[in-house]
This record gives sequence, structure tokens and C-alpha cells, in this order.
Amino acid sequence: MLDKIEWLMPFFVQLVIQMIIDEAEALGNQPVSAALIDEVLLKASNHRNNIYFENYYSRLDKTLPTEESRTAKEILGEIAIKGQVPATAFVQVNSPAVLEILEFDGYIHLDEAKIYRFNSPILRMWWEKFAK
Repeated sequence: MLDKIEWLMPFFVQLVIQMIIDEAEALGNQPVSAALIDEVLLKASNHRNNIYFENYYSRLDKTLPTEESRTAKEILGEIAIKGQVPATAFVQVNSPAVLEILEFDGYIHLDEAKIYRFNSPILRMWWEKFAK
């Protein structure tokens, strides 16, 4: 489970554990399996959990000027859809500053291969589905 969560922020760990408990109980105390964890991770990114993830989206408008917020949403949208994007792909004038903010705020990270990815696969799945 922890390998699939990837970003071991307490919020995400707690959310997934509670959902695993709820799902296992709903299925008659079914043992936790890799398939159950995969199902829970998918459900965690669904509309029902907008209350948890909407803040990641709305925070951009609250903390960034309009143009930077728009760029941040474009960048995050591209990474969400593709799963990973090379650092060289972002050519917007303000992208270096926006990318730094997104990294600092915990949305994304740049790996050793100079590829951007979401820190949390759950947030990435939610962003792909609902952040428009």
C-alpha cells in the first residue's frame, strides 16, 4: 500500500487506510489484497473526495496572480494526463517560477532524470478527472 501511495504524507496514508477498512468491512471483512488496494486508490481519487482535493485546485487562484495560476493549472493538467513530463516541455515565460512554486507547495517533484511527476498518484488521478 505504501509503495502505491508513494508520497507518504499522513493525510494520504490516513485517507487510504480508512478507505481500506471501510471497503473490507463492506465486503464482509475481506482480507486486504493488492486488488483491494488498487480499487481503493481509484476510489480515493473520485468525485466523492473533492472535499479533500478541491483545496489543491482553489489554492492556486488564492495564492498566485491570475497568469501564474493559469500556467500552474496547465502544467499540472499536462503532468496529470501524461503521468510524467520532461522539464524541457514547459516553455511558458513564467514556467520556471511556477514550477518552483508547485514543487515547494508539494504538488510535483523533479526526479533525477529531469522528469516532473505528481508527488501523489491519488492527487494526480483526481487532477486528471476533475481539475478543469
